[in-house]
Amino acid sequence: MANEFTTAALGANRSIAAAATSRTLKAADAFGPIISAGVVPRFRIPTATLPAPAPAPALEPIAPMVLPTAPSDNPFDSLPFPSPGDRIRADDFKKLSQALKVITEMTSLSAALFGMTFGEAKGALLGHGFHLARVMSVFGTEITDLADASLDGRKVVQVVPAELGTHQLMIIVSEAVDTRRYVPNFEKLTAPEAQERLFANVGELPAATATPTAVPQFVGRGLDEAQQGLIK
Repeated sequence: MANEFTTAALGANRSIAAAATSRTLKAADAFGPIISAGVVPRFRIPTATLPAPAPAPALEPIAPMVLPTAPSDNPFDSLPFPSPGDRIRADDFKKLSQALKVITEMTSLSAALFGMTFGEAKGALLGHGFHLARVMSVFGTEITDLADASLDGRKVVQVVPAELGTHQLMIIVSEAVDTRRYVPNFEKLTAPEAQERLFANVGELPAATATPTAVPQFVGRGLDEAQQGLIK
């Protein structure tokens, strides 16, 4: 009896295993065409491709602007301030529009003169009824003599009104900076060639002054103390 039960159990297990195997094979056959057709993508490492560099944008020239004329009266002095419940008149909107127009014209004026030489800007502004109240360079050098023609080649950096609604302007111009090279260029030269070029520009120093001078320590000292140390 025990052998019969064991044989029956083994047969049942074999039937269950065969059925499971059959179901697995059928599932694999069902997914086989999909996988073979490439519906399920394979995992691949994408190759690194550098994008092409974008072309450098070119500067577009600004269309020539018509310079506004100097205002005859200041609309900011007569802006209305109605109280709650007062009737708003058409003249009130007119004064507000005139004030906004002045702000727009001053912005356009500064943009139109940006990069223009001081001589050209000075002639254009004086011809439109403006008055140059102050002219200063970017380094803080104030220009007092507007008739000096040596300043006409400087570039206009900014134009601002001394007071909105008036004809007085303040101008900031570039500074004349000496960009000459005082040190000779020693690139791609050997030591004897550099020495020869240095002697040609500076000359050979006397033997008494050939010893380098010791420079004092300026760390932690004030500007006056450092200047006195350099003079000594």
